[in-house]
Amino acid sequence: MQQGLVSRLAAAGRLSRFFVEAAPTELHCATMQIHSLALRSLPAILARHRAMIAAVFLLSGAGVAEAAVPAVDASFNPYCQGRNRVAMFRCRLAVAQQTGNLPQITEITQALTLALGGQAGVPDEAPATYTIDFDAPALSVGQIGAAFEPYRKQVVRNAWWLSRPAPTGIAHPLRDVASIITGALAARDAGAESAEQLLSIAESAADYLLWAQAQGGQGLFPFPAVRRNKGRAFEAAEKFLKRAEELGMLPTAVSNDWIINDLGNGDLQFDNGLCGVAMIELHRATRKEKYLQSAIAAANWAIAQPVVPNWNYNSFSIHLLASLYAQTGDARYLRHAKLKARLGLYPGQLKAGARQGRWVDPHNARLVYHYVMIRSLGALVAVLPQDDPDLTQAREVLSMALAAGNAEIISRGVAHPSTVLETLAQLSLLFPPSSSTLPDLGRAQAFDLLARHASSGFFAGRLPVDPGAWGLYLKALRMSGAPIEGSLNLPARRPGGTR
Repeated sequence: MQQGLVSRLAAAGRLSRFFVEAAPTELHCATMQIHSLALRSLPAILARHRAMIAAVFLLSGAGVAEAAVPAVDASFNPYCQGRNRVAMFRCRLAVAQQTGNLPQITEITQALTLALGGQAGVPDEAPATYTIDFDAPALSVGQIGAAFEPYRKQVVRNAWWLSRPAPTGIAHPLRDVASIITGALAARDAGAESAEQLLSIAESAADYLLWAQAQGGQGLFPFPAVRRNKGRAFEAAEKFLKRAEELGMLPTAVSNDWIINDLGNGDLQFDNGLCGVAMIELHRATRKEKYLQSAIAAANWAIAQPVVPNWNYNSFSIHLLASLYAQTGDARYLRHAKLKARLGLYPGQLKAGARQGRWVDPHNARLVYHYVMIRSLGALVAVLPQDDPDLTQAREVLSMALAAGNAEIISRGVAHPSTVLETLAQLSLLFPPSSSTLPDLGRAQAFDLLARHASSGFFAGRLPVDPGAWGLYLKALRMSGAPIEGSLNLPARRPGGTR
């Protein structure tokens, strides 16, 4: 019975080859034909074998041999659960990425671009923007010394990690702790006051990350298995826990109240990447071996993770692996960073058209994820040797991404200030104006807008961005030797709305 089902569905699935060149309306018709052919003759079996059916019918159209179908269990693969046309492409993309089939990844991504039509590269959520007061001064080099003090005092007051709370009792993902480490160390490098205490803060925060990493037991920096916490990250975690419970996979996914296995979704690469990079920064500052070994454990876990259709998740691991290569010189980490970029970052970018430089799917077209991916691309380009065959493509993808993102910031106003400021500050440190590796591409002007926004918030008595972003801004400002003056052809019309 199952063999007959596979044959019928494979025949039906051959119609889905039409996906590759179909326009949206034709795509819908082809999908309906497939459903009709299968459902007319096998309604009861469809109900019993939903997982196998999904794999056969979604993958046969991608040119995947029928023998490859059993390798994909659609009941567990989170990218094979949706029913809309984007989800169907993402399922096929997940399989192509797992098999390392770059031509197929490219083909499927191009098909998705055609299917989305005018919506390719258009974000599914418009960011809030901030009006910039161009008369407001940016921070000056002479003000750096005291500029991190409000952050330092707040961190000392709210150092919740010192008591080693259980994961079910915390309201912060580990990425927040990593931001404190990054910010404290960068501010210390910039010449901020209380340098020794900043190092002490970074080490105490790192001790909690080391404890959490050990609790997870898999090398990664895990995520708290908490329900009913506020914030997008915790809402996503709650949905994941519910799904894992429904599948009977909660014991596989959770250990010691930490999520240690995202069942192929890729979420865990987010915190793992940021925390691993923070450990590398701390090793650079202290030369203590425990921080390097922690980063190595996180990177080894990242290497073992599948590349996933959510492009920005892959970028967190690329950032970590490129950074660890820079710290250790171990070519294995660079090799895997390049591989993940080839399969899980470059193909998703639009190479032409009005949205050139953006990522094709609506989720990754959001500006916040756009700059997350720019940050990782910058880390990779910075460590690629000049004779590396991957350098040309990596630099082209980074350049197109920067041109697109910075143009939006310049024309519409500041959005996602923490992520964008942190990214542009890091790029300023990696590729100063004297660098021939990366042209400006609007970086200086966009950085000026972010600097004015963050500085005005600071002068008004607020903590305008995350500690990591503020510390890196101070370090970039110190390295520049002068404040960003805003004499770089600022637009005549003040961009953006209000928030």
